[in-house]
Amino acid sequence: MVLAEKWISRWMGSKQLIVEKNRCTHAKNQKSSCNICVESCPASAIKIDGNLQVNFEKCRECMICTAICPTDVFNDKKYKSYLEQMNGRTIVEIACQKQEVNDHLVIVPCLRMLEETFLLYGLQENKKIHIRLNESKCETCSNKISNISTYIEELIHRVGLIKQEKVDVYINSQENNMGEQQQFSRRDLFSLLSKRMQSNIVMPLIEEEEVTNKEREKIALSEKQRFFIQLLKKQKQNPQLSCEVIKTAKVVITDHCTGCLKCSYVCPTGSLYIDEADNAINIKQNLLKCVDCKSCQDICPEKSLSLESFNIDLNKYLENNEELIYSFDKKRCSTCREKLDDLHSIICIECQNKLKQSESVLSFW
Repeated sequence: MVLAEKWISRWMGSKQLIVEKNRCTHAKNQKSSCNICVESCPASAIKIDGNLQVNFEKCRECMICTAICPTDVFNDKKYKSYLEQMNGRTIVEIACQKQEVNDHLVIVPCLRMLEETFLLYGLQENKKIHIRLNESKCETCSNKISNISTYIEELIHRVGLIKQEKVDVYINSQENNMGEQQQFSRRDLFSLLSKRMQSNIVMPLIEEEEVTNKEREKIALSEKQRFFIQLLKKQKQNPQLSCEVIKTAKVVITDHCTGCLKCSYVCPTGSLYIDEADNAINIKQNLLKCVDCKSCQDICPEKSLSLESFNIDLNKYLENNEELIYSFDKKRCSTCREKLDDLHSIICIECQNKLKQSESVLSFW
């Protein structure tokens, strides 16, 4: 038994994919409609049956799930190493693991795992990115990813919108057509190795998000999400961008709201939260924490909450400000007129206890 446990722990330790189930929207909200990981997994290794389940025996570690999950349940152990390999290069060449491996290439499990953070980091310091794509190999790949060129073109377009300029990212469809090739002298190689040795500071420099007692049950923004925000702050332009580009959404609540507050309870990141004043309960939103997981929309029993897309000023977005979404008066006890903490009751706890005591006395007589 002990040997079996050691073997299992060693086998799990060798896996490249890290799964944090507590980050899944289904961990807090059984009514969550999010199943993008299930739909996107080419190995059918992911299942949602009440809670998230991952079959590691089926998993091919293509890492596509790491690019599409809104709350970053899935992470690649080697993600930082991909970024570190870009340091010290003027031209970054990216290919999937099916391509021939050489020192010029940054090898990723599948090109479908590329996302905005990856390319934004690669484009720093006026770098150029060449993505080597051989769709004939994609057709014979066990992952069987279709329309991958379309996905990469759309990704490049979104990154261009963020940077407000034409970005130097190119898709090279032929293996022998890689544009400019890097030629290194011995001095260049020594300089490159020195820069790579310094590259370990890339991700750890991101400031950890403070977690207050009130929000302990909320998941903090992932390292990748916080790194994406840091890259946005480095942009020279502060454009108007649609919510879809930066993957957030604005919560809108109608007057049909009953004040059940379930939306704030299931919000995984604490983007939607309750701020109680003397006479009112305020529902507020922090757009910087919103990841557009739609859990709040799914849980609303009255369907009075929706997520809307709109153009957002990047500069204001990065200021990390809260916005009042909805407000309603606190209810008062029908007997003593004191404020009610429980919005579903019509009588306060103290009056309920008094009523029970009087009823018990009457029943005795």
